[in-house]
Amino acid sequence: MNRRIIIVLVAIVGVLLYNQSLPKVEDFDPSILRETRPVHRVLETPIYEDGVLVFSEDVGLAMDYYKPAIMSWDWVYGSEHSGDYDLISYQYIPKAGLKDMSMVFGRVVSKEVTHLIILHPDGSKRAEIQGDIWYVILENEEPLLTLQVFSDDTLLETVEIDSSWLFNN
Repeated sequence: MNRRIIIVLVAIVGVLLYNQSLPKVEDFDPSILRETRPVHRVLETPIYEDGVLVFSEDVGLAMDYYKPAIMSWDWVYGSEHSGDYDLISYQYIPKAGLKDMSMVFGRVVSKEVTHLIILHPDGSKRAEIQGDIWYVILENEEPLLTLQVFSDDTLLETVEIDSSWLFNN
């Protein structure tokens, strides 16, 4: 009986110590991104679930996903997109947590843009806007999407997106 109590106490202390050794997502230091790729400027670092999305630019717009590890951060996945991807970029993120996910993201290209909506066969999803970056996390295979860009209630632009190459088939 005493041995079981000691084992349980040691396990509890171990879990507490492990949790204390993990960095807090609120304390993410974007300078760690420079270990992954050349970065001219970090644009935004929104928290997503138990990790951090890092939007940056060098040659083009980039997105990286980091999760806390013991006393540091683990890079999960990400890449940079060069070219004319200001409005829309795509990123497939394998095994980011318990499931794969995909993201559609881009720059808010005008100050009059108030919100963006992604339409897909099962409905719609409103984009998160952080500074001049917008993004939508996709959890299901949605190969044909439509992006609608709004200024208040006025539709400014509609863009058809073929994202079928995003998903790991």
